[in-house]
Amino acid sequence: IIKNSQTSTANILVPCTLDMTKIDLAKSDIIKSDDESRLNFIQRIENSLTKKFQVSCGTDSAGREYDSITELWRNEGYFDKNKVPNWYKKSHDYWNNEKNVPSTIDGMLGGFSVLTERDLDASRKFVDDLLASRPDVKERICSNGGRASECGAGIGRLTKGLLLPLGFKSIDVVETSARLLNSAPGYIGHDDATKCNFICKGLQDFDPDADTYDLIWVQWVVGKPNLKYRNHYDASTLISFLRRPSIAGWLSE
Repeated sequence: IIKNSQTSTANILVPCTLDMTKIDLAKSDIIKSDDESRLNFIQRIENSLTKKFQVSCGTDSAGREYDSITELWRNEGYFDKNKVPNWYKKSHDYWNNEKNVPSTIDGMLGGFSVLTERDLDASRKFVDDLLASRPDVKERICSNGGRASECGAGIGRLTKGLLLPLGFKSIDVVETSARLLNSAPGYIGHDDATKCNFICKGLQDFDPDADTYDLIWVQWVVGKPNLKYRNHYDASTLISFLRRPSIAGWLSE
């Protein structure tokens, strides 16, 4: 929510996205952990929005007022490299609260459980197309089951509905909320849960060894930032995640 400096009209919602295709993951300086790089990154975003939308100030979802986008991110702890940014603590607290997110498919999809089968169908088609271009991965899955990871898994909706039916024999279910992760074996089913490793970590801390997985599934958890629900990753952390050896090696192939 922003305020236009020319009209002083408040509560104008301005959607914006970061074009990931224009960022060189190998050379980009915005993922450096030092305060100056993070500050430069946010100021670049602020300058762009100011130029395009005449942004001067605004409020967050809690009603706090800020004089600039930089001030908002500073309050979120984004520039403090010595502690986990408030962004991820608030995300964890939100998802770990049963009142906010029940341990059900409806909870995982924000009340839209009716869409889960349609989503799974689209995901299956996506994987079919992917494996058609990666016969080496398809062969490993067919021969020994292969190993996969569902990142930001919740109760394991994609593990049960997509990865296990694809034939994976070993799946790492990665989720920041211990409450949701504890519900995952019951949802997945006892027999299938024996094929899974349950890892309680946020993706900002998830750094597996290179060549660990044949397939890494990352879906809603890296969507657009949402200051109300605190459920997504800022751009620099997402880029850092994509550059990790276990992820970047898969992408480069």
